[in-house]
Amino acid sequence: MKKKRLAMLALSGVIATSLVVGGATYALFTASVTNENNVQAGTVIITSHRDDVPNVGPMFYTKSVAGQVGAMPTGEWAPGDKHTRGLFLENTGTLGAKLRTLTVLPTNSASLPVTAASTGADLQAYNDAILFAKQSRVKIWEVKEYDPTRGLVPFTRMDGTDMDLVMDIINEGYKIWRDANPAADLERQEEVARLLNAVNAYLMEQLNDRSGSGNTRLFNVVKMYDQPLINFVNMPFNADPFTIRLQPQEATLLAYTVEMGLRPPAGSGIDPNSFQGKSVFFTFGSKWEQSAHN
Repeated sequence: MKKKRLAMLALSGVIATSLVVGGATYALFTASVTNENNVQAGTVIITSHRDDVPNVGPMFYTKSVAGQVGAMPTGEWAPGDKHTRGLFLENTGTLGAKLRTLTVLPTNSASLPVTAASTGADLQAYNDAILFAKQSRVKIWEVKEYDPTRGLVPFTRMDGTDMDLVMDIINEGYKIWRDANPAADLERQEEVARLLNAVNAYLMEQLNDRSGSGNTRLFNVVKMYDQPLINFVNMPFNADPFTIRLQPQEATLLAYTVEMGLRPPAGSGIDPNSFQGKSVFFTFGSKWEQSAHN
C-alpha cells in the first residue's frame, strides 16, 4: 500500500500519529514464537514565538493592554508607516520538516477567519482587511546565522536550544521587572522604554555569565517575498524555492515588514480617507511537511 505523506499545519503535528500509523501494534508469527512489534510514527511540530517581550502574543499590535502586553507596539497606523517584526520558528517534533507555504488570512477581533461570504460584523472585518491590504505591502525575510567555524557551509539555521535560552532569559527578565513594577502602565512610552532597558540589561548580563567566550555569530538576511499585501491574502505563497528545512531542535527567524502606502495605488479608486479609524486583523501562518521522502 502506498505510504501516506505526512503533511500538516504546524499545530496539527500530534494528530499525525493516528493518521499515518493507524493500528500501531501488530504481531509477526513464526512456527514457534510470537514477536510483538511496535511502530511509532514521528511528528512534525513547529512552535512559534514572536520577537518581543514577552514572546507570546501577536507580532503586530497597536498598543500594550491587559491581556495583550508587549514592549513593541506599533501605535496607530498612518499612511507611510512601516513596521518590522520577527517570528521565531522551532522544530520541536521528531522528524525533519520543510517549509511548504506561507499564508496570511483576514480574521475578526477574535482571530476567527472571515471571508467575502461572511455576514454582519465579520463581513465588515473582511472588507476592512481587504481595504488595508490593497494599500499596503509586505516583505518577508529569513534570517540565517553565520558561523565562521563551519567552513564551506557557513549559513545555517540557529540551534533551537540557543533560541530557547534567549527566550527563557527574556521572559524571566520581563517577569522580574513586572514583579518589581506592578503599577507600571505599559501604555506609556516611557514605561515601555524602562522595561526594554531592564530586560536588555538582564539579557546581556545572563548571556555574559553563561558564556565566557567571545560571540563570533553574524547573520545573513534573505528576502523571500516583496509584493502588495493583497497578492498574499488568501493566496498561499510557495516557499519551496527557498528550501527552508529544520531538523529537530533547529530554529529559524522570519522577519515580516508591513508598510502602509502613503496614498492608495494610482487608479485604484480608493478614497485616501477611507481607512481612517478602522481596525484590521490578519493571521500570518506557515505550513510545514516532513522533509524525508518528499
